[in-house]
Amino acid sequence: MDYKKDYSILFNTITDVIEILESGVIFPNIDDAINKLKLAQ
Repeated sequence: MDYKKDYSILFNTITDVIEILESGVIFPNIDDAINKLKLAQ
């Protein structure tokens, strides 16, 4: 199994989600969720 590829996909997906959440378009005031995603990343 190619763990590097899987990790890269996961990392990039988390990065995309963080960018969406930081834009505030979907849910305003969700700093805690953003911080948790960054920590997991």
